[in-house]
Amino acid sequence: MRMHPVTAIIDRQATKDYVIEPENPDEKTLLIEKGTPIWILHKAIQMDPNYFPNPTKFDPARFSKENRKNIEPYSFIPFGSGPRMCLGSRLGLMKVKLVAIELLLNFELLPTKKTYVKDAYNTYNLRQHGVWVHLIPRKPHTT
Repeated sequence: MRMHPVTAIIDRQATKDYVIEPENPDEKTLLIEKGTPIWILHKAIQMDPNYFPNPTKFDPARFSKENRKNIEPYSFIPFGSGPRMCLGSRLGLMKVKLVAIELLLNFELLPTKKTYVKDAYNTYNLRQHGVWVHLIPRKPHTT
């Protein structure tokens, strides 16, 4: 979800006037007026090496309990944040985890000749050529 978010943007609207002061002499003050539409390109933030070192590397350990404290607030917002955060985020994550667990417990997943590895997705990050994987049933395991 960090490397391939489901949506391209998160849209919001300024609820009050905001002034962003310049940090460098060549910058100007920026006023964002109340009611201004704001688009957050969260993939750009989530792939920024200032927030996620080696951003193109798939590293689930970044989000372990021990490492979560190192994540800059609002640098990872796959479901948005605040009062307009996605209502189904917890349910969606739980369902995806359950499906992944069932697949990994019951099958070995291998690429096929049709598996398309190169990034090719549209605005909504849906694979243009589908997702092709070969499922080999695992032998039932007994306890």
